[in-house]
Amino acid sequence: MRKIDQRLLLGGVLLITILLYLPSIWFEYINLDDPYYYLENPDVLSFDLFKIFSFKTLTLGDWTPLATISYWFEYKIFGIDSRISHGFNLALHLINGVLLFSLLKKIETNKWLIFYSALIFLIHPLQIESVAWISSRKNLLCAAFYTSSLILLLDSRYLLTILFGFLALCSKGTAVTLPIVGIIILWLKNERDQSRSLRSHLRSIVNEKNLLLTLLLLFVFSGLRGVLSLQSQKMVIWLSPANDYLPEERIAIALKVMAFQIIQFFYPKILSVYYEWPASNEIYFEALGFIAVGILVFWLSFKISKTTFASLLIYLIILLPTANIVPAPMIQADRYLYQALPWLCLVFGALLSHYLPPKTVFLTAAVHAILLMPLNQKHLFKWQNSSTLWAREYIQNAQSHQIQFNLGTILEEEDKINLAIDLYKKSFYGRLANVPSCELLIAALLKTNNVKGAVGYLRACVTKHGLQKEFQKLDELIKQKQGKS
Repeated sequence: MRKIDQRLLLGGVLLITILLYLPSIWFEYINLDDPYYYLENPDVLSFDLFKIFSFKTLTLGDWTPLATISYWFEYKIFGIDSRISHGFNLALHLINGVLLFSLLKKIETNKWLIFYSALIFLIHPLQIESVAWISSRKNLLCAAFYTSSLILLLDSRYLLTILFGFLALCSKGTAVTLPIVGIIILWLKNERDQSRSLRSHLRSIVNEKNLLLTLLLLFVFSGLRGVLSLQSQKMVIWLSPANDYLPEERIAIALKVMAFQIIQFFYPKILSVYYEWPASNEIYFEALGFIAVGILVFWLSFKISKTTFASLLIYLIILLPTANIVPAPMIQADRYLYQALPWLCLVFGALLSHYLPPKTVFLTAAVHAILLMPLNQKHLFKWQNSSTLWAREYIQNAQSHQIQFNLGTILEEEDKINLAIDLYKKSFYGRLANVPSCELLIAALLKTNNVKGAVGYLRACVTKHGLQKEFQKLDELIKQKQGKS
C-alpha cells in the first residue's frame, strides 16, 4: 500500500469509530466514581497544582494527577457538561488509534495486519468502558502518553521518551510496564531493520549510553510508581474480593480470567462492570488447561515469527499489573485490556496469515470486525445513564453484591425506598458490608421509620468495623427517632 492508501484506510477507520461512538456524546454522567473523580472532586473545583501532584492526594486510592488536571481544564473552560466530557474521551480514543497505527508501522511490515489491529482496537466492545465512562479517562491518557513514549524511543528522542513516560506514569499505575515493553519494541525494530538476535540487541543497549540511561530512568520511575500504587491502594484492595483469596487461588483465577478475556476478544457477548470469580477446586484444573494451551500458542507464535512471539509477550506483560497475583482493586475489568488488545490482534492476524491464504485471512478479519459493530452498539447504550447501566447489569448478574448496591442507590434516588432497602440488605450480607453500604442501609431504614431494624444493622456494622464517625452520626439520628416515638 502506498502512503496515500494508508492514510485513506486510517481515515476510514477513524470515521467508522466516530459513527459508532457518536451517540455517547449525549450520555449522562453516572454514579460509578464520576462524582469522586470529577463532579464533586475538590481538587478539580479549586485548582492547586502542588496539591494535585502530592502523593497524599488520592482519588479512591489512586494517584492520577493528570486525569485531575484534564477535568479541571475542562471545567474551567466549559463548566460541568457531560457532552464535553464524553467528547474529550472520544477524542483521546481517536488519538490513541492514530498513535497505535504510527507505532505498529515502525515494527510490522504487514500493512493489512496494522490496519486490522488499529480497527479492532478502536471499535471493539471491550474498549467501551474506557471511552464511555468519564472516570476512565486516566486509562485513555495513560495509553496516549505510553504509546507516544514508545514511538519517541524508536526515533531515539530520549528526553521526550522520558518525559512522556513520566506523564504516562502520572496518568495510571499500569504504565509501570513501559520500560520492559520498550526493550521488546526496540528489539522488534532492530529485528526488522538488521535481523539482530536478542543477545546482540541487549549488548547494543548497554553500549549506547543515552539509550541505557533512558531505560534506567524509566525503570526507576516505574519502580517508584509501583511502590506508590501498592501503598495508596491498600484500603481499596482491603475491600476487594481478591483480598479474600489465597495466593494460589489468585494465580489460578488470573489464568482463568486471561482465558475468558481471549474468548471476549473473539465474541464479547457478555460484558460487565463487575466480574465475579469464585474460587473452587475445578479452577485449578482449568488453570492447568490454560497453561497447556498457552505453551502451545507461545510455541506456535515463536515458530511463525519473532514479531508474533514478541506481540504475545507484550500482551501478557501489559496485563500483568492487573492480574491479581498481588491483590488489585478488581479481579477483572474491561478497561484492563485497553492497551493490551492490539497486541492480541497482531498475534491472531499473524496466526491466520501463516496458516490460511491471503483472501481467507482478509475475509476472516472482515467478518470479525463486522460482527463486533452491533455488539459495540449493544454495550455502548448501556452506559447512557446510571439507571440504564445498573438495571441492565442487574438483569445480567443479579447475584453481584456490587451491582445490587449500586442499583439500590438509583432506586432510592427514584423514591423506591423499599426496593432499595431490599437490595442494600442483599449486598450487606455479601462481601460489600463496608462502611458506605452500612451507612446507606441504616439511613434508608430510618427514612421508613424502621428504627428497630436500623439499631440491629448498626450493631452489626459497629461489630465489624468499629465505632466509625459515620456510625456515631447514625446513632444520634436513631436516638432522635426513638425520642420522637
